[in-house]
Amino acid sequence: MQLDNEQINKNIRSIISIVDTRNDDTDEQYDNWWGGKMDDCFLINYMFELVEEIMTEKEHNDFSEWCLKATSDEILNYIEQFMEGN
Repeated sequence: MQLDNEQINKNIRSIISIVDTRNDDTDEQYDNWWGGKMDDCFLINYMFELVEEIMTEKEHNDFSEWCLKATSDEILNYIEQFMEGN
């Protein structure tokens, strides 16, 4: 079943609400979700798959390359800003 952009954005926001590291003072949130302790990175990987769905190929390639140098906080900020612009 193909999701429309509105549903994709809703799903991404739901995942962000779970994996968000920006308001957590400990490493536990990062380790649990971004480090795979909780679900072997299933939610993070699914979020990236959804993000790919709403980006053009060039946008996604640029984003993927940028992610290699970014923190989890920066990645979440980027994704939210990207969704606001679409």
